[in-house]
This record gives sequence, C-alpha cells and structure tokens, in this order.
Amino acid sequence: MYKNTIDEKLEELDSSRQGLSAQERAQRRQEYGYNEVLNYEKRSVFSFFAETFSLTIQRLLILALAFFAYLGRFNEVGLFLVVFVFRALVLTIKPYLVQKARIKFHEESVNKCKVIEEGQLVEIPIRELVPGDVVQLNKGDLIPADGRLIEGDDIWIDESLLTGNKEPFCKDVNFISEGQVPLGERANMIYASTLVCQGYGLMLVTATGMHTEIGKVAFMLYKDNARKSLLEDKLKSQGKIINALILIISLAIGIYGYYRGLNMLELVFVVISLSTAASLGGFKSLIYDVESLGVLRYSKRGLLLKDISTSEDLAGISVAIFDETPFISKGGLKVRDLSSTSEEDELLMKKISVLSARDGGDEWREHFIPYRDFALGENPSLDIEVEGYEWLRNYESDNLYKSSYKTPEGIFSFALGGLSEIIALSSKYSDGEELLELNDEVKQGIFTMEEQFVSEGKSVVAMAYRLDEVEHERDFIFLGLIALADGGAKGAKEAIKTMKTAGIVPILISNSTIENGSQLARETGILVPGFEIMTAEIMDEMTDEEFYTVFEDYRVYFNLKDNHRARLVDAWSSRGHRVAISLTYMDHISSSKEASIVLASKEDSLPVVRQQADVLMLRDDLSSFNDAVAEARMIYLNARRRVRYELVVALALILSSLAVMLVYDRLILSFMAYIWLGLVIKLLIGLTLEKEPMERNVLYQGPPSIDKGLIQRRSAVFSIFEGLIMAVVVFVAFVLLQPNKGLESPSLAYLTFGFGLIFTAFNLRNSQSILGKGFFSNKSFFLYSVLSIVLILLPVSFEFLASTYSMTTLSPQYYGLALGLAFIPVIITELRKIFIKE
Repeated sequence: MYKNTIDEKLEELDSSRQGLSAQERAQRRQEYGYNEVLNYEKRSVFSFFAETFSLTIQRLLILALAFFAYLGRFNEVGLFLVVFVFRALVLTIKPYLVQKARIKFHEESVNKCKVIEEGQLVEIPIRELVPGDVVQLNKGDLIPADGRLIEGDDIWIDESLLTGNKEPFCKDVNFISEGQVPLGERANMIYASTLVCQGYGLMLVTATGMHTEIGKVAFMLYKDNARKSLLEDKLKSQGKIINALILIISLAIGIYGYYRGLNMLELVFVVISLSTAASLGGFKSLIYDVESLGVLRYSKRGLLLKDISTSEDLAGISVAIFDETPFISKGGLKVRDLSSTSEEDELLMKKISVLSARDGGDEWREHFIPYRDFALGENPSLDIEVEGYEWLRNYESDNLYKSSYKTPEGIFSFALGGLSEIIALSSKYSDGEELLELNDEVKQGIFTMEEQFVSEGKSVVAMAYRLDEVEHERDFIFLGLIALADGGAKGAKEAIKTMKTAGIVPILISNSTIENGSQLARETGILVPGFEIMTAEIMDEMTDEEFYTVFEDYRVYFNLKDNHRARLVDAWSSRGHRVAISLTYMDHISSSKEASIVLASKEDSLPVVRQQADVLMLRDDLSSFNDAVAEARMIYLNARRRVRYELVVALALILSSLAVMLVYDRLILSFMAYIWLGLVIKLLIGLTLEKEPMERNVLYQGPPSIDKGLIQRRSAVFSIFEGLIMAVVVFVAFVLLQPNKGLESPSLAYLTFGFGLIFTAFNLRNSQSILGKGFFSNKSFFLYSVLSIVLILLPVSFEFLASTYSMTTLSPQYYGLALGLAFIPVIITELRKIFIKE
C-alpha cells in the first residue's frame, strides 16, 4: 500500500480522483461487504430461536419429549412441546431486543462521512464505504477506513490507539518507500479508528471492515464492546450455591422416596423436574430478562445505551461531572438585574431592549435577544406599543450602539454599551421627578454598582437616551444598568436539586472566567456554602497525596485538561464512587475511559465523541441524565424483585416437597406439575415484575449497592421468611384432603401453590405496602395474572389433563379454599412490612 505512487494505487483500485459512482459503490459492496468491525453479528429472529436449543433446560425438555414419544404417552409429549415452544419464544425475544438496542446506538452515534462521488462532494454512511472511494478528511474526523493519502495540507493524525505513539503524526502525501516500514512510520497511509487532529486531506480507501489494520485485531473505536455484567457475575456466584442446595435436596427427596418404595422412574423425573423448576435458571438470562426490557424505556426518554449492562453502572452513579456546555449552560446570557432610578426609566429601558432586538444590525441583533426576552417577560405588550416607532438610523462601534426613532411624540434616540462609554455621553439623570446633573459623586455610585455586579460574575450594559437625533455626542440622559449572567441551561437548577436528592454529587468543569463560572454554579445550586472552586493551575501545584486529601471539598473546576480530568475521576473512584462524566471534546477522550459512565450529547458533540459514549443523550439537558439514572435504578429494582421472586418460589417448592415426603412418604406433585408450575407459570408471572413502571420516589432511595449484587443479606432474610410461609401454606393444603391417599391432596396443593405464585409477585411489587401501588398501574401484571390463572386451572379442570398431571378435578369450594390459603402469606407479609421495613 505505502510503496505505491498515488497513480499506481488509483489504477490498482480502478478508481480516480473523481471518486466512484453510487452504482460502482453498490457493486463493490457485494464483493467487500459493509465497512463494519463489530464484536457481534446482526442475527435474525430465527437464529435466536435456534440458539435456545442449546440451553440445558430446553435440551432436557427435548429428551423428555422423545422419551415419552417412545413410550407412546402422547399427552405428555403434547405438554412438553407446549412448554418447550413457550420458553423458546420468551428466550428469543430478549436477546433480539438487546441486538436492536445496539444497532440503534450505532445508527445514532456513527455519523456519515464525506466522499467524492463523480467529482461531487456527498455524504454517505460510514458503513457503506468501499475500497476505491475518495474520502474528505477534516479536523475532528474519525478515520472511517484504511487509506492512501492522495491530497493533504499539513494534516496531523493521532494514531495512539493503533501504534501507541502519543504524539500526532504529520502525514506526507509524497512519501514512498521501497523497503519495509513499520506501521507507525508510514507517512502516506491513514488508518481506521485514528483521529484527524489538524489539517485537511483526501484519502483513497484501500481497506474496509475486518480487512483494516485495526479490524485484523477486531478492535475499533466504535466497536460495540459488551460490558462485563457485575450483577450477572455476582448472581452467578451466589446462584451456584443456591442451585447446588436445591439439587442436593431434590436428590435427597428422590433417594428417600426410593428407600420408601416409590417408583424409581417416576422419582428420576421428579428429581430432574423439581431441581429444574426450583432453580434460579440461567443467570445471564435473569439479568437480560430485566435489562433488555429497559431498552424501550430508555428510548422513549431520548436515551440510547451502548450496551444493555451499562444500566448497572448508571444505577450506581454517585458522582456526576459535567462540562459547562452544553449540559449546565447553553452559552447564552439572561438578564439577572436591572438598576434604574424610577419606574418610568425602567419601562423606557425595556422599550429600548425590544427595539434593539428588532432593528439592530446583523452583528448586534443576537446580542439584544436576552434584553428583549427579559422585557417581554415583564411587559408582554411592549412589542405592540413600539410597533409605530419608525427606525431612522443606527450607529455601531465595538462597545457602543446608538439608534434613532421617529415616534408619535417626536424624535427619540438611545445609546447602550459599556458603562464608561455611556457615562462619557451622559450629562444628566432622573431621580423620578426631575432631571439632575450627573456629577462625580453620582458617577462614582454608578461605577460602584457596576463593580458589585461584576464581582457576582455578571456582565453589565449601560443605557442612556435623548429626545432628538443620534448624531449628538453628548447630553444624553443616563437611564441605568442591566446585569446579565448565564442562568444555566433550561431546567438545570431543578435538575441539580433532583440530582442531590438522588444521592449524586454534581461537579462542574467550566471554561468560563472564574467569576462567570462561579456565578453559574451558584445559580444552579452546584456551588453552595462549604464548598470551593479549583483551577487547573492550583491542581498542578498539588501532589496526588495533597489532592486526594482535599478534592471532596471542591465542586467547581476551571480550565481542566485531559490529565486533570483523569485525576479528578480517579480521586472520586478511589473513594468507592461510581463516576459519570460528560464528554464534549475529543481532547478529553483518554480521561473519560477512567469513568464508569461516559455521557455525550447527540447534537453537541463530534462523531468520535459520540462513539466513545456509554449513554447518548438525544436531549442535552440535565433532566435527561436524571431520567437515565431513574430508569437504571428502576431496572435494578425490578431485577432485584425478579430474583427475590425466584428465591421465594424455589424455597417454597423445595421445602413443601421435602415436608410431604418426610411426613407422608409420597410426592406432593407429579413431575409434570413441577414442570408446568416452574417452567411456565413461574416464568410468565416473573415477567410481570420486570415491567413495573417508574416509581415516583425511585431517585430518593439513593444509589443502590451494585457491588453487593441482587441477593443481599436483608433481602435474602425476607425471601427465606416469605418462602417458608408459602411452604407451610402449601403443606397445609396438602394435609387438608386425605394426605395418605387419593389425588385430591396434590390437586389442592397445586392450586394453592399456583395462586401463591401470583400473590407472591403482587406482594413484591411494592416494598412498603401492596396498597401503595395500583393493581392496574402495571397492565402487564393484570394481563399475565389472568393468563396465569387460566393456565393454573387447566390441569384441574379437565379429566384428560388432570390424569396427565397425576391430579383430579376439584369441587368449586376447593378453588375458594386454595385462594384463601394462598392469600395468607400476603397478610403476614403486609404485617411484617408495617413493623420491619425493607
């Protein structure tokens, strides 16, 4: 590549400086494929469905299906087939949603690139590039493919992510070498995933996708790296112990049953079905079940996550570091104070503000918008009042604007600008009753007022007027001062307040002056008494030990570079905090890698910045960040509810089965009943807990302890308590109807356990009280509960099904009895919630 001249390379790729046509590009894409380097394949729904056949439980169902088909027991075959298909469909939808989320993130985060197409500059998606395309490169661009530089003007490339060289490399379009040259010294080549730091150039694409240098090692800046799920790892380690205990108890039941003379084949199936039904299932699936359903929730709030498990880090965020623009400030000023000597003068100042925004010159008009907005906010009818004012002429200079109007009352002129300039024009002022001489004492008082505004981080504009033409350079009447300051982006103050309530420490990184940045921080509530500001210079003077001792006392930082930002993130992380940091400029990419979460605005950041983000915000206001954290915490709560539900059900199933075997030497349920309850009903009802809607107080609960996992000591104790109660109730249901013989006892126990599954889920929906959450607030819960009731009743409603499940149909009064027994744990748990809070 680097050994060829430009013309040789163009000829080799059958291209020219005029670029390819759209048709040629489409044809080449058939040969080279899309320009993508991803760590996952875009898969069809069918491929996800086929993958479910590799899961252990699904394989066991297939083996059981084949076994009973061999025996000619087709009732069991049909039921096993229903269970298998139901589970396969559920397990297919979740990963498919995850894939859709990843694809949407890439579609939103990766921009287009500019190519020469038949001599015309056009934009195309990066993924559509093919060898032979001619790409235009500008400062800030992420190089989309490997290529030969064919035109360049002082173009510098940052290749550190590819070669490790920290210094940018100035490329040379005329470089040619006949010998072997290391990758980092090929001056005429540009490689995918590197950055244009400076300059302009044209690049002939020589390799795309997996054929690029960086594609060969399957790494790229916009590669979709799947995060390691801490919750999944923690649940896996905890779940293995729980599942091992379940298997041991299931085996003990089987061995004891065999010792007591029960059928061995039946016991083998019971041991397998009981241990499978009671187990926590696939650990990864349990986490993805909940987190993948959060995809649509994030999307509806204008948020895109790079990876589903990003939600875990978001939930635990306790420190948020924001750049001033665009998250805290939009760079616009608002009128914060107005100083005048009379109401008449104040009204006149507002009229002048409206006129200036309406008729000011092109360079001045936008500067007057804050004055106009303030004036109309105070007096909405002003724009109508000045409609009849006829503009005559303007006079503009660097620090002064003057204008004249013809009004119904006569000629009217005004001037606004710096205080020194306005004072130089003015000779009088009004005290509200008469015009007085603007003497030195009054002037000193005005300058003192200006100094006070400036000390508060405000910009000051002065106004004066006279009742004749603008040409006159003196004898204006001084009106007053308008003080402007950056009041923060829309809703910033309220968002910061919410953030603090949520247990998140907000930190501002400002590139403004110390006065303006400090004022903005005070206005938005970031800088409050007891905390201080720090500049990059002060940070440089501190050793790590000194900085790590005092950093928690600072809330505002000024003019931080990449190394300062990295130091700040590391300091907070060293205290056990999860840190989110906004990324606006590509110069700060390295430091962002130290943070738990990287935030970027879709509208106000470069493509390379968006590709580094973990969370892409379609709205760049702080409330959007709070929405993201709230959703993440809600997803975490739903995941914890789901795991608690699994624990309660597992404990109840195992303990009730063990109790009946030890006391009555018989099985409480058949293996088909275990499979139906554990692999269908439990799964279906468990899905409802994943869809719990947003709780109003979710942010007030503070960051959850993600490091401790989903099964924590307190929640485990509550789960054991609730599982034990449910086991006792099911055991009582079995005892009530001829426990030593007949099929009524297992039928009533089955019904009680089935209804208990629904009540347990209902109980877990709210940690305070079931009365605190409406039954219909989660529509899925209502619909799935109705469907679950139908599925629970099926085996005891029809004789042919009842015989397959080793049960019998029951009289209507027993349905009421089962409901009453199943509701007992709800009452006990509600009483527990009153005295012992979660």
